[in-house]
Amino acid sequence: MSEAKPWCVGSDLIEEDQVGRTSPGSGAVKLRVAEAAISLHPPLHLTLHPALARVGDTTMLEHDFPMRELSILAGADRRAKDPLYSAHRWWARRPPALMRGLLLAAALDADAGRELFWKAFATPDATLVGLHVHDPYAGGGSTLIEAARLGAEVSGSDIDPLAVEIVRHELAPASAQEVRAAGSALLNHLRERVGELYPAGPDGTVPLHYFWLHEVSCPSCGKPGLLYRDLILARDVGKLGAVVRDEPLTVFCP
Repeated sequence: MSEAKPWCVGSDLIEEDQVGRTSPGSGAVKLRVAEAAISLHPPLHLTLHPALARVGDTTMLEHDFPMRELSILAGADRRAKDPLYSAHRWWARRPPALMRGLLLAAALDADAGRELFWKAFATPDATLVGLHVHDPYAGGGSTLIEAARLGAEVSGSDIDPLAVEIVRHELAPASAQEVRAAGSALLNHLRERVGELYPAGPDGTVPLHYFWLHEVSCPSCGKPGLLYRDLILARDVGKLGAVVRDEPLTVFCP
């Protein structure tokens, strides 16, 4: 974490290597390099938030980090659904609550106190405005997203092109209109390619699920029958976001 420079690219992730080195096929995101201007004025982040630490000062991360409380929040994060992080799966995404807490604790002065820490944690205030956060291993983007939400300028890199695209989308999400248009294009493509395998019902409705069962012959009487493991196909779990069903149970009638 460092003070923001006049040449900081903010939340823009740049795929080109701006210093002339090449990394073919890596998909790595590079930070634009330019000469930083020397300023005689106090750093912007200290002017706006005096509780933030100066370079070299002891921070809350070293002095009074609320490890236990953040561990509890990190556990709760596993059951939370943040639309931004749900846009695409990442297999080792760090808990957003933990990364948010680490960023704040690393920026706050050692004497800032728990009350100020939790206030900054729980509000959308731009506590880290004037600071720049760079993550050289961006991955699923938790560090950069939480830093941007806290007001910092952010940039990152990753050798995996998929990680680059995921974080690029998280920092600059597509509009609802673009998402609907892309979804419609995908559905039309699937209908053309495999639509005949999933026909609509007699009344024109499209089934929500299809179940494929093997047909076998009874070794005793020779009559054919469908092989199934459980008569219950689906249950109405009644949870927020779950499929709404007309009946509590959907069963298979042999």
